[in-house]
Amino acid sequence: MGGPSPRCGTPPWGRRPARSSMPSWSWNCGCAACVPMLADQLTIVVVTYNSMGALPSFFQRVKDATAGEPCRILVCDNGSDDGVEDFVGRQSGEISFLGSRENAGYGAALNRGIIAASTPFVALMNPDVAIQPGGYRELVRFMKERPRAAGASGIVVHVRDYPATFVRDGLFPRGQVAVHFGYEDVLTRVSFYSGLQTKFAHRSWLVPWSTVPARDEISVSRLNGCFGVFRRDALFEVGLFDPRLFLYFEEDDLALRLRTSGYELYVTARTVVAHRSGTGSAATGSRTTDLILLNSQYIFFRKHYGRSYAWAAFFVIWAVITMGVAYRALVRGGRGSMLHLWTWHVRSLLCGGGMPAGTIPGGGKDGVNYNWSAPSVPGAT
Repeated sequence: MGGPSPRCGTPPWGRRPARSSMPSWSWNCGCAACVPMLADQLTIVVVTYNSMGALPSFFQRVKDATAGEPCRILVCDNGSDDGVEDFVGRQSGEISFLGSRENAGYGAALNRGIIAASTPFVALMNPDVAIQPGGYRELVRFMKERPRAAGASGIVVHVRDYPATFVRDGLFPRGQVAVHFGYEDVLTRVSFYSGLQTKFAHRSWLVPWSTVPARDEISVSRLNGCFGVFRRDALFEVGLFDPRLFLYFEEDDLALRLRTSGYELYVTARTVVAHRSGTGSAATGSRTTDLILLNSQYIFFRKHYGRSYAWAAFFVIWAVITMGVAYRALVRGGRGSMLHLWTWHVRSLLCGGGMPAGTIPGGGKDGVNYNWSAPSVPGAT
C-alpha cells in the first residue's frame, strides 16, 4: 500500500482541467502527486478452484494492465488440491491467499475477498480474464464520476487466446457489443435447453442479452459474471453474494438486489475485457456444472419470481429436456445425451424440490440450505 503522494509542483493554472462531470479529485495535471494510487482505490479479488492452468499467467496480465503499479490481489481459493497455496506464497508483491478447506462456491469465495478488502472498490473476477492496459484505473474513474454506480465493466469479449493488443475494432469490428437489459426467465431457459438459443441467437426474445453500439456509458441490468468493478459499500448494503447460488446466477441475483436498492450498473467502452471462457477451473464445462446450473436457476426463480413460478419452470424445463432426451435416443443414437439433466429432475422431485445428493461435490458450504424450493434467508454470507 502506498503512503502519501509527493506534493504536486505544477501551479493550479497549469493543471489539466477534467470534464465537468468528474469529481474534484480528477482535476489534475496527470502527475503521480495528483492521481490517487490505484492500491488505495482498488483491490483485485480472484476466485480459484484447481485453477493453476490459468493463475500463473493471471498475475502477469494484472501487472500488464496496471503498468506495474502496485495493487493488492486477494486469491480466494475453494479447497484446491493443485498446489495453489504454495504457488501464491512464492509470489512477490501485494498478493494474499485466502484459503478454504471446503469448496464453498463462487459467490461465497468472493464474499471472503470483499470482507477482507479495505479499498472503496473491488474488482471481482475469474483467473481466465485479461484487462486492457489502464483498464482498472479507467473503471475506477468511471465509477467515481457516478456516485450511484454500484458496478461497472469494460466491454467483455470472449476469446480463444488473449489478444496481443486490445484494438477495439479488431475485437468487435462491427462496433456492436452484447449486454444485458433483462434477466433470465423460463422462456430464455427453455430456449437454452431446446437449442433454439444457439440456432436463433439473433432473436432478442429468445436470449437474455442484446447487441448495441459500443459507447462510453451503457446502463445494464447486470454485468458479466467473469468480471466487474464494484463499489464495496454498495455490496455490503445489499448483503453481498447469496451463498446458496453456488455457481451461476449469483451475478443476476446480486444485480437485482443492487438495482432494487437504487444503484446502477454500467458497461463502458473505455476499456476491454478479454475472457478465455472455460479455462479458469478444471471443473468448468463438466456434467457437474450442468447440474449445479439447474439448481441455481431454480433458486433464482424461487427467490425473485416466487414459489409457483419456480415449480412451473421446473416442470416446463423438465418437459423440454425429456423431449431432448427422446430425440437424441431415437434420431442421434444417444449422442449428446441430456439424460443426466432428466435424472436430476426426477431426483429433485422425489425430495420435494430439494437438491439431489452429489449435485455439489463435497456438499458445498457448511450450514447453507441449497434446496431450491426453500425460501431464501436474507443476509447470509
